[in-house]
Parts: sequence; C-alpha cells; structure tokens
Amino acid sequence: MLAVLPEAELGAGFGRGGGAETQVVPGIGEVGASRAEDLGRDRQLEQRHVVDEGDRDGAHEERVRQEFCERSQSCHSSSGRRGGRFLGVTVVELRQYTLLPGKRDALIELFDREFVESQEAAGATVIGQFRDADDPDRFVWFRSFPDLTARHAALTEFYVEGEAWRRHRAAANATMLDSDDVLLLRPARADSGFPSPDVPRPAVGAAEVPRSRVLVVVCSRPTMIDQDFFEREAGLAPTASFVTERAENTFRALPVREGECVRVWVWLFPDTAALRGYQRRLTSLEGWTRLSEMVQVLRLVPTARSWLR
Repeated sequence: MLAVLPEAELGAGFGRGGGAETQVVPGIGEVGASRAEDLGRDRQLEQRHVVDEGDRDGAHEERVRQEFCERSQSCHSSSGRRGGRFLGVTVVELRQYTLLPGKRDALIELFDREFVESQEAAGATVIGQFRDADDPDRFVWFRSFPDLTARHAALTEFYVEGEAWRRHRAAANATMLDSDDVLLLRPARADSGFPSPDVPRPAVGAAEVPRSRVLVVVCSRPTMIDQDFFEREAGLAPTASFVTERAENTFRALPVREGECVRVWVWLFPDTAALRGYQRRLTSLEGWTRLSEMVQVLRLVPTARSWLR
C-alpha cells in the first residue's frame, strides 16, 4: 500500500435534527450543531497527512481514510440540511455513461430535449451535461438535490411516475452500454458547491455549443491530496469541490459506486486553450506521473443546453 506522504512532500511532488440547537453556517444556512461540527472536522482531517517513519504498513493512511469517509456520513433531515452554492443543494451525482459507438449525439439530442425540464419539475437540478473530449463514447453529467430525502422523491417521480421517462426510456437505453458509473457526492466545504448560474439555461432546440470547457479530477485516494492542493501548487482554485456522500443510496433502482471514498474537483475554463494551459501546469509539477495513477481526469465539452458552461 502506498504510504501517506507528509504534506511538504505532497507539495513538492505532485505533478434541524429535531430539537437540536441550530446555528448559521456561511454558504449552508441554518444547520444542527452536529452538522456544524462535521464541517469543522472535515477541514481538520485535511491537515492529517504527516506519518511517522515507522508507519510502513500503511496503517496510518487506513485510519485517516476511514475517519475521512466516516465524517462524510451526515444527517439528511429534509427540514434542515441545506448547502452548496448551486441553488442550495447538498447532494450531487457525477454520472458517467459508456455509450454504444456513434450514439452520443443521439442521446444528447434526446436528453437536452426531453430530460432537463422533466427532471427539474420532479425536484432535481440538472447542473450540466457534457461530451467527454477524450472519449467519443462517453457522456457525463451532474445532477443535484437539496438532500437525500428530496433525491428519493425526485427520482421516484421522474423514473417511476413520470411521463417523460416512460415515453423515452427505450430510446435512451438503446444508446447505452453502461450507466452505473455514478458517484454520490456532497460539497467538500460549506462554500465549495457549484456556483449559481448567472445566465438562463438555453431554450429547448438550442444548437450552439459553448466555447467553455470543464475539467474534472476524481481522486480515489482522498488522504493523499488535501483539499487546497491544486490551488496551492498549480495556482488555480477549483470552481467546485466535493467528497463522497457516504449515506445510504436510498433509491436502489439506480446504483452508485459504493464502498469508495473520493475527492472531486471541478474547474470551468473559457476555452480549450485555457484548459490546456492549466493541464500543462499540472503535468509539469514534479511527481505528477506518480500521483496521476490515483486520479481520473475528465476534459468535458458542455452541450448546447448545459447550465454549467
């Protein structure tokens, strides 16, 4: 097992619950006292990367990883847990679909026409949908909810009771090889959710693809790279950042990747050149090759109707 690196080496080497007292947390609003403590403890865990020379069996890393993941288990009362910057969301799905060859444009046309407003009427927020710039058969999208209770209600209304999915599911499913690569996430900090959009979503039928590009980094070893690493070492804070939401997936009809603990960072760039410039900074950092083995990098092109752009 790869040992946890001291933080200095990381820097050089990276290429209302009922009846409980409430308080206001910036970026989240009113939360129970235990949730406020969660937010503080998450931040403290980000600093716990120093290991003794004698810890060669990886036990320290495993303890920190377990505690990090356990801190992600947080209450989800529908009355009190609010957060994230994007319309008050606290639950985010990162969904990656592997499609049949040549079927991506057909799915995007169907999705943008039939599955945006219908999901939002059910209570979800379709944050953004994208073509993977490096894989012609991958479709990626983000969807969010106010909390897990709202997620279950929204997914039930859309997939079980909704007319749009009933009418178009066969056509959508006919484009897909796999739709189970899904990460259930929450904002890493009170202020690290997606920013609210400053322009309306383009109307149904919009065809112009924006010039902007999105970079997503998923780290499968969250104790190896602290929350502020990319801003500190590569000079650019992410647009949003997330960690695994470890609460149970209560809508079992849609699987998520369980038993994993990840960090996710998202950046928004004005164009491809800006994205490539930042990537060059990352790959020029000493040790990038080593750490790149534990991250997935997605370079994404927003669709014509993506809200995140």
